[in-house]
Amino acid sequence: MTAEAIFVANTLAWFAMAEVVGLPVFYALRFWLGPHAGRYIFSIETFKGAIERLVVLVGLLSGFPQILIAFGALKIANRLADEDNNDRAKNYFLIGNLMSILVVILVFHAVQTLPIVRI
Repeated sequence: MTAEAIFVANTLAWFAMAEVVGLPVFYALRFWLGPHAGRYIFSIETFKGAIERLVVLVGLLSGFPQILIAFGALKIANRLADEDNNDRAKNYFLIGNLMSILVVILVFHAVQTLPIVRI
């Protein structure tokens, strides 16, 4: 395997593990604070969250920390269109986004320092 292939394999492995571990955490957050409390564990929100985290991770690994600014701007723009303006929705939005960024930073650090696949 080439060094690039090993790097991609490690990145995908860490990302997949983080998503599996994070799934019940994000579900619990949505259950307690989310606008659709008690919904199914697999939903469009789950899929969108995973895609968001993958995009931010790829941006960071590619050397573009500005992806965090773009992520924040997109999230805020999306939130501004939302009519629901209660404390529960605000807490869900803030905590969910901070958890997503934390997951990405942990995966980024793990990919850089803790290889799973070796030559």
